[in-house]
Amino acid sequence: MRNILAQVSHKDKEAFANRLKQIWLQPDRETAIAYCREIIEQYGDTLPEAIAMLEDGLYSSMTKWKSNDFLYFKLRTDWTLSFHFK
Repeated sequence: MRNILAQVSHKDKEAFANRLKQIWLQPDRETAIAYCREIIEQYGDTLPEAIAMLEDGLYSSMTKWKSNDFLYFKLRTDWTLSFHFK
């Protein structure tokens, strides 16, 4: 998100950041994608660089809604290492 906001002018940054944060606060992946489409339509003409960065990284940033949460937990933490260092 920091990289996206670097492409936004100071006067638009707060409003855009508030909208952007709402993507990851949505209850499920489909709703988040729909909300993101609204942002793209709203800001596509005025903030093209930021929108391009959002589109490029959107799906990889949606780790919150991975289908196998336990496997994701193991991959994203040092949980498996904790057994070796007790």
